[in-house]
Amino acid sequence: MRRSFPTLVCATALLGALTGCSGSGDDKPSVAVVKPFVTEKLVRPKSDATPTAEQAAIQALMEVNRTEFNSRFEPLTAESSPADVTKAFAGYAEAMAKQDVAGCPLQFRAAFTQHLKDWKALTAALSRLPNAYEGVEFMDMLQSLFQSGSDRGKPLGADVVTGVKVVTKSLADLHAAAERAGMELIK
Repeated sequence: MRRSFPTLVCATALLGALTGCSGSGDDKPSVAVVKPFVTEKLVRPKSDATPTAEQAAIQALMEVNRTEFNSRFEPLTAESSPADVTKAFAGYAEAMAKQDVAGCPLQFRAAFTQHLKDWKALTAALSRLPNAYEGVEFMDMLQSLFQSGSDRGKPLGADVVTGVKVVTKSLADLHAAAERAGMELIK
């Protein structure tokens, strides 16, 4: 028995060193960071010529859009609650609603306005969800809706399912409007 106790202590210490356990109790468990549900793309003029004023306005707006979306999404983790996501999406929509779109072509402005309206509707639907999900359950269901529209997200309700579909479509419409204005999508 005496020989096995020191062996057990050494094995426990080695396991702690390998897994990063210090035993101090101060360490917080790491929670997986999640990738953004959608890819807010940057754009640039298709030709090498100097961009028109409208193209420059679109490019500037889409840069702000991507930065704003990613910065709001960054604090979310796999265990984020509906309230966390609601706060992130509401902050994004509010910040983007303050952007000046006057220099953009009419068709692009209409697509952008609709996209923000759709984000606000999805945010409202998410705000009605309880914060009672276990662990990664909520974020997993929401991610599955955005990625594949799978049935795994349907328990979130028809308003959320529809909201995700509409946001995804309006983002595609926004990108198409940028392309019609002579822009190309880049990562």
